[in-house]
Amino acid sequence: MIHTRAMLVVLSLGSCLMLPANAIAWNEVSVGPSSPDSLPQTQASRLAPETRGYRFPSGREQLKDWALNAFGPSAVAGSVASSAWGQWVTNEPAEWPGGGRGFAQRLGAASATTAITETSFSLLSAATRQDARYYRCPCTGLGPRLAHSIKMTFVARRPDGSAVFSVAKTASPFVGPLVTRTTLYPERYGYGDGALSGAYAVLMNAGWNLAREFVLKAPGW
Repeated sequence: MIHTRAMLVVLSLGSCLMLPANAIAWNEVSVGPSSPDSLPQTQASRLAPETRGYRFPSGREQLKDWALNAFGPSAVAGSVASSAWGQWVTNEPAEWPGGGRGFAQRLGAASATTAITETSFSLLSAATRQDARYYRCPCTGLGPRLAHSIKMTFVARRPDGSAVFSVAKTASPFVGPLVTRTTLYPERYGYGDGALSGAYAVLMNAGWNLAREFVLKAPGW
């Protein structure tokens, strides 16, 4: 059986996934790999309004984001919650005992999954020169903002500030589960279990984007 920690998110996002993908449009800009601040004036003047003033994160900022996402308070809280759910609600994996030993096994597996996922996320983002942080919608209205939050599950920003499909956001949720399900978990777990857990993680990311859009004060696009 697969961890069911994402089921509540699946139910809550069902209606959101039906939103039209074109509820918000970003202008694509073909300029060099530099940030807008470093572009010549003639190039900077051609940037779309949504990208003016954008600054690509520095290496130090990217490293800080990786550390917080992989080992920070939210990562620890998520791993503890997942371990508690698996131990006292679903009893998954059933081969692992209850008590402190079983909880330690579940917590270790959950923490490893998070660390591997976030490391692959950061490495892919750096390799593709993309800023995968969340940015709130420049639009107004409930529908466009909902659509934006779903779209940002698969979209990042180029160094020029424009939008681009993110390989890191799409692929990295599967990396951690695929590794841990085939190494740390009992032998009956395989690649299918890891892939399904990764799909749940994508839905959880979309749900987290909703919080960033409407509750948390994420930077604006």
